[in-house]
Amino acid sequence: MIKQLFVDFDQLAPTERALLTHLDRPVTLLTAKAPAALAPTIATAHLTAPQVAFGGGLVYLPGGRVIHQAALPTPSLQTLLGAVLTYFPTVAVTYADQHHQYLAAANRLTRRLALPGTVLSPAQASANPAFACLQVQLVVPNDFLLLPLARLLGNLQLAGVQIRRGPAVAGHPQLLITSAKATPAAAISRVAKHQRLALAACAGAGSLPGLAPCDLAALTSVSPLSNSRRPGSHHVALA
Repeated sequence: MIKQLFVDFDQLAPTERALLTHLDRPVTLLTAKAPAALAPTIATAHLTAPQVAFGGGLVYLPGGRVIHQAALPTPSLQTLLGAVLTYFPTVAVTYADQHHQYLAAANRLTRRLALPGTVLSPAQASANPAFACLQVQLVVPNDFLLLPLARLLGNLQLAGVQIRRGPAVAGHPQLLITSAKATPAAAISRVAKHQRLALAACAGAGSLPGLAPCDLAALTSVSPLSNSRRPGSHHVALA
């Protein structure tokens, strides 16, 4: 029987998100975004299981208690931010910890896109030994700058980080940079361990590694179940 569901939140259509309120077992959402992106759905669906943000960089319980976080190494973060701000001043550079998003510097693109966040320079961030950067977002003005920017990042030989293409922001290319340890597979394993479950007892909706696939609509079509199992609901076992 499946005892835990993992859902790729970034791939869900709005209609599919509504199905989350009709599941009768713990649900973990995974997103490449910050926890704030999950908060409305967690509240609406009354989810209590651990959740995953920043592509696996943060595993936390609703309410904020951290189970695990994989922060970017400080030397790599400082090198990265300093180089991009120096050589690509038109790129919008933001970075985030668990609770906040920051602008490394304000420029024309950050103002045009109205990107959220307080301006916090890399020097200010590094002055706080407790600061843990979980993701850097680079929004590029156009496709022509993407290749030279990627070449610069490769030449920096940043240790302990991974760089991937993110979804476009208002038509502008985006690169997401996280710790090399921030992976969906690692986060799924940590959640399963926290829940004291084997991966064989878990299933995944979306492109999630190491999990048997499941269809949310199929799971909710038999009976309108809730995540908290309201009185009178019927438990449906999944093979």
